[in-house]
Amino acid sequence: MNMEAEEKYMDELLRYLDGLMTAKEAEAFEHLIREDNNLQRKYNDLKEMEMYLRSTKLPEPSAAFTSNVMQKIEAGPLLWRRLTKGLILIFGVTIVAALGAYLIATGTLDNSQTTITIDRVQHLEKFLPNATPAFNFDGKLMMNVVIFLNLAVALIVLDRTVLKPYFQSRRTS
Repeated sequence: MNMEAEEKYMDELLRYLDGLMTAKEAEAFEHLIREDNNLQRKYNDLKEMEMYLRSTKLPEPSAAFTSNVMQKIEAGPLLWRRLTKGLILIFGVTIVAALGAYLIATGTLDNSQTTITIDRVQHLEKFLPNATPAFNFDGKLMMNVVIFLNLAVALIVLDRTVLKPYFQSRRTS
């Protein structure tokens, strides 16, 4: 029997054992099995293997193993999504901080000082009868505060989204 015919007969044997043949096909294949000793031997081997597999009880994993696997499956995409969002946020905060640093370095905000007075707001005298103070607004100082806050947010996000999961995974491995 050549290799191609043997492969075809193996497929047919498996179909026969699985009960996937029609009655006519099964009858013709049974006749073929009775005629060919090699095919009959393979049939007996497969039948014996099938009976052994059906009689053998498969071991079941422990409940702890199953729950650990399921937790990791559920946490995997969530962790990746959280990490991706965190990295995007860090990137955005870094861009804002870099833009602010650029504005300060080029001197764009050096002359941006103004005075903000609240007296010009209509109907304010009803609530504040005394004169209200004026506030000086310094653009350079404000941009330094924005950069500092952005960098603080970036460090917090970096810690929560990258460093904490990384060190937790190293600790559990």
